[in-house]
Amino acid sequence: MLLTSVGLFVGCLGAPKSDEIVITGQLMEDGKPAKVDIGGGNLPPGENVGRMLVTFYQVSSEDEPLLDKDGESLGVPSYTADLEDSGRFTILGPSGTGIPFGKYRVTITHIDPETMKDLLGGKFNERRSKLFYDITEENNEIEIDLSKS
Repeated sequence: MLLTSVGLFVGCLGAPKSDEIVITGQLMEDGKPAKVDIGGGNLPPGENVGRMLVTFYQVSSEDEPLLDKDGESLGVPSYTADLEDSGRFTILGPSGTGIPFGKYRVTITHIDPETMKDLLGGKFNERRSKLFYDITEENNEIEIDLSKS
C-alpha cells in the first residue's frame, strides 16, 4: 500500500525536466535550402568529404577559443549535426535526448573532395565562425542563411 501511495505521489509531480534538448534547423543560401553535397562520382564512399559538416561547440562566451595557436582542439564539448540532403539538420546528442542548454558557437565546413579546400572559404570554421546561439527550451529551431552570416 505504501509503495502504491509513493508511486501515485511521484506520478502527480510529473517527470523531471531535462536539461537537454534536441536541436533542429535548416541551412539556407540566398533564401533557399543550401546545397549540402557536391554531386558526381568523385565522392569517396562513406566519407563526409564533399558534404557540409555542421558542429555545435558549447562555449561560455563568444571570446572562448576552440583551437590553440597550433590549430589543435582545446577539447570544447561539441555535437555534430545529422544533415539531410535538403539542408535540414538535427542534433540528438550522445544519449539521443539532445544537447545541454547553453551558448554555442556553430561551425560549418564544406570540403571539396578534389581540392580538399573549404568551399565556404573558412568563413564558418573553428577560428572565424561568428555564428552563436543560446540554446534554451524555447530556442531549439535554428535557421542559418550562409549568404547572410
